[in-house]
Parts: sequence; structure tokens; C-alpha cells
Amino acid sequence: MHYLTNTSSELEVTLDAGNADGAVTATVRDATGTQIATGAATLDENTAGRYTFALAPRADVATVTTTWSGTWDGVAQSFETVDEIVGTLLFTLGELRAFDDKKLSDTSAYPDALLAAERDAVTDFFEQVCNVSFVRRYQRDELDGAWQRNLWLMKRRPNKILSVACDGVAFSQDDIDALTLYESGRVYRSTPWPFNPVAPRNTVVAYEHGWQRPPLTIKRAALILARYELVASDIGDRTISVNTELGAVRLSVPGPNYPTGIPIVDKALEEHDSSSVIEAW
Repeated sequence: MHYLTNTSSELEVTLDAGNADGAVTATVRDATGTQIATGAATLDENTAGRYTFALAPRADVATVTTTWSGTWDGVAQSFETVDEIVGTLLFTLGELRAFDDKKLSDTSAYPDALLAAERDAVTDFFEQVCNVSFVRRYQRDELDGAWQRNLWLMKRRPNKILSVACDGVAFSQDDIDALTLYESGRVYRSTPWPFNPVAPRNTVVAYEHGWQRPPLTIKRAALILARYELVASDIGDRTISVNTELGAVRLSVPGPNYPTGIPIVDKALEEHDSSSVIEAW
């Protein structure tokens, strides 16, 4: 699940094992494995096996892993979930419901959890297709220094370095502030990034990446795709043409260069595809 920075996050899990014999403890750790919160999880009395835990607002983007521990049928067990704290969202649930008020406005047929899960799926899919995130997300890279002044991150559009460590030595905030970021993912440093032949991946960079806010064409494309995936159609998924009173009509379907098969969505993705962007320097 994706939760916004600076807001309280209700982490949740629904376990097939059902309700625990007693209390369930939630322990939350960040991407480095550092514990950031722990406490008793809350059982949802209306849904068997569903537990929640309130995580205090966090200022920076992050990836958090929650371990849910307890006893089921007399056996001590634990389960893990992974969630993201993001800086922006492609769209709000209210915007999605308003986009198709005839169907998605029905909160019984389309609960918030269902819409949020689809929004997260579209967010991931758009990043995969365009090789850039349209929301601000967390990333932690383990990289090889090469005695050069440039280091290449795995994600495009880095906009904030959260931490850096070389050979286990953390950079000061002044060192981080002296780094120069480029849209391509290049990080320039006035002195070379050290190479360690004995311990590869000696440079660890945690950073925020992605568009500050999604472009309007991407936002609209996301709403269209989410609505298409959520609302069932009478036309089967394998159908490529239908016969109407006007004759045979060929349907637009996914294929090479058309990841969704929806022309307006595919056009927006094509316009914002950063895969072929090469920085001149």
C-alpha cells in the first residue's frame, strides 16, 4: 500500500490464518532494518484476521516492512508486509469516484481499499512502462564507486538525497548538500567516488525520486486505466473484434508499443517515456 508523507498511516494486514489466540504485535522497520515503531496491533472486529497499526506521520518518503507477530492455534508465528510512504499520489480516491460517478461512486461495490489497490497498481505499471515514477518515491541503491566524479543511480529524476555512505562511513549533511543531481540519475561529486575492489557495492545511496507532481495527461490516463480495470465489461478479455449493426469493429488491444491498448493512455505514456532519454554532458 502507498501512504502519504506527513499523514498518519494505518498499516494493515489480513491473514488467512484468521484471528490470533491473543494479542498481535506490529514491528515496523525501515529499508535499513532499523526499527522505527512497535506496539499492539488493533483487531478489526468486522473482518476475521484483519489487523491494523497506526504509524506516526513521516516527513520523508520511505519503504517500511511490518512484522506481525502472535500465536495462532498455539503456534508462535509472524508475517511480513511491505508498504511505501510516498510524497504524492497519481489521484485521490475522490477524484476517481467523480471520474465515473455512475459506477465508482458506489462505495459498497467499490470500497476505498479496492480503489487504493488499483491506484497503487497503476502507479507501479506507469513507472515500469516509462522508466520514471510519476509520484515521489523512495529508493536505496548499493553501487560501485569507480574513482570518477559521477555516480549513476538506478532511478531517473532523483530530487533529494536522504543519506549516503561510502565504505560504511556516512556523509555529513554538508557533504550531501554539495552533491549535484541530474534528471538522468547522475550524481556529480567534486571528488571521485571511491572504488573498493575488496568490497563491491561500497556506496549506498538512499534518495527520493520521481516527478514532483504527475503531469495532467498522465493523471487523466491513470484515471482512465483505473476505471477500465475496475469496472467490468460485457466484452471478454480475449475479444479482438465485435459485430455491431454497423458491421465488424476491431477493438484496440495491448501489443508492441501499446502497453494498455487504450489509445489515449498509450499516447500519454509514449509522450512521457524516459527510456530513450540520453543526457548530453
